[in-house]
Amino acid sequence: FSINTAPDVPAIQIVPANPTTSDDLQVEFLFPTFDANGDALTYQYRWYKQGVLPLEDSFVASDYTSRDDVWTVEVTAKDAYHESDVAVASVSISNSPGTVSNALVEPAVGDVTTLFTCSGKGYVDADNDPEDYYVTWWKAAPEDGKFSPLGDGVHPTLGKYGTGDVLSCRLRTKDT
Repeated sequence: FSINTAPDVPAIQIVPANPTTSDDLQVEFLFPTFDANGDALTYQYRWYKQGVLPLEDSFVASDYTSRDDVWTVEVTAKDAYHESDVAVASVSISNSPGTVSNALVEPAVGDVTTLFTCSGKGYVDADNDPEDYYVTWWKAAPEDGKFSPLGDGVHPTLGKYGTGDVLSCRLRTKDT
């Protein structure tokens, strides 16, 4: 007769360590789980979102995560006869920054009295944060064509650009 012992507790962590709502969560084993008897091991996964068990898989797809969620995984190693104690790891889901594909100056043509506006096109935010931007204006004078900063705000300051200047704006998403 032989004595079979339970496997050791798995050494785990969740990756990525600082996930956003765009990241899948996965269990990473820090090193192989030891079984003194050399038995083949299987693993049981239990993922908890805010303490509620919604999944029993080795990963969580980003579709299931939301900003400020706390996800905890419990992993148990099993051989044919015994199971290990439970290994536990947790992470908090952080905000995913929004993105914008284009900045658009409107109207496309004007003069020194025109109130130009900068707007974004192609805004995407995995957290569904509202569309909002920090705007920086730039101008290029006709003499040299080099861009220099003009100021911040939805509209460039009237009187800071002249005839023949080319205006450009840069958008950075505001993210809550």
